[in-house]
Amino acid sequence: MSINLHRLGAIVKIIANQPGITLSGLVRALNHQKISVTERTIAKDILILKNELELLPNKERLRSGYSLSEIFSLSSQEIDLVLDAMHTFGAKLSDEEASQLRDRLLAFIQESGTNAKKVPGRTISHRTIYKKTKDHADIERLLLASIRLRLPVVYTYKTPRLAQAERFTGYPILMLFHERGWYCIVKDQDAQRFHPRRMDRISECAQLSQGLSNESHEEDIREVQFLISAGWGMSFPRSMQEYKETENKPKIVARFDRTKAGYILEAVERHPLAKVVPAKDGTGEVEFHIKLHNPNEFLFWIRSFGAQAWIVEPESLRQKERAEIARMMHKYE
Repeated sequence: MSINLHRLGAIVKIIANQPGITLSGLVRALNHQKISVTERTIAKDILILKNELELLPNKERLRSGYSLSEIFSLSSQEIDLVLDAMHTFGAKLSDEEASQLRDRLLAFIQESGTNAKKVPGRTISHRTIYKKTKDHADIERLLLASIRLRLPVVYTYKTPRLAQAERFTGYPILMLFHERGWYCIVKDQDAQRFHPRRMDRISECAQLSQGLSNESHEEDIREVQFLISAGWGMSFPRSMQEYKETENKPKIVARFDRTKAGYILEAVERHPLAKVVPAKDGTGEVEFHIKLHNPNEFLFWIRSFGAQAWIVEPESLRQKERAEIARMMHKYE
């Protein structure tokens, strides 16, 4: 059986760019590249890629189309999703590695010719306002490596509330961007508790290569994601025990006047544990019901609406807000 390496190379490239493509799709793609072929010819090339070169799964029929064996590739649509995810969620497009990956993906799209004119337009680059220490890049790389290797680290952490820095040991679980800066979620080495550590507050960090690998890393990721979703911002329960204790706390009810009712109602799933209900008194107002282990960041959100939002219950929280408003009025006097 004769082998046309030029045509085989073109087929491999097309499948790499468009995993799941069918036989007829391959013919159209090759014809678009001015390589005149028939389905019969391509079928023979497919047998060579399967049996002799072992680049395709050796199956009689591939109902889901052709994809390269043991080679991971992305379709043009999947690349768009990756770019959108980088733009929207990655938030680190100023970092050298992310910028290089973005440029490579865009060049890949344009070279493939399948989506040359469709360059993703979302370029949301979050700006971090927190100062980077001189060792920031090294600390970040070490934390990311520890996440991949599931190894514990010892680190120095200081906040404005602490008179002096403290040393902690734990397993880095994941990194995320919140408001205006990056956080690393770290699990205590000797307890199932999670802490959001702001990256700029970590001054020293060392990997404990002799430490035990975190065998529950994947479970920890799912647990901390659940705990974050059960909180508000970085004020989330630090453990499942704290989350269970939240059930015994009084329900918080915030009320929004009719000028903000539409805004609140258009996102009734704003929080997985909250309930948004229209008020039943004919005012056109809306109530927001939720239970939180730590309501501080939630209160900041409520205050951002000014007089258009207020706490209805519990009374203890209403009294706390009254005292805070009195202090604010005193400042403005």
